[in-house]
Amino acid sequence: EFERHFWSGGNLVELYQTAAANRRNGRDKTGSLERIFEAGMSEYQKVKNANKAALDAGAMLDGARRAMRAAYQREMDMLESHLSFLASVGSVSPYIGLFGTVWGIMNA
Repeated sequence: EFERHFWSGGNLVELYQTAAANRRNGRDKTGSLERIFEAGMSEYQKVKNANKAALDAGAMLDGARRAMRAAYQREMDMLESHLSFLASVGSVSPYIGLFGTVWGIMNA
């Protein structure tokens, strides 16, 4: 749902407020893209509000990029932490299937 709203060309500030409200209300079943977007937009808002007098677009974008890279890395670390289990299941499952076949033949 987030990605559809993001690419629809709607207001990004409203999308950010919705994402932040979902997280605050404990509905953190959001996807990785939403969390990365929220991190970048949060940093952008902080820099924008801190530098009202001297808005430097480069500084605002650099801060948002850094926050998004950090959020991206957190998401990748979380996803990669489960890869070892998936690899184990994937490599063992053919042998379990073969064992079931042999068991079935022995009982036939």
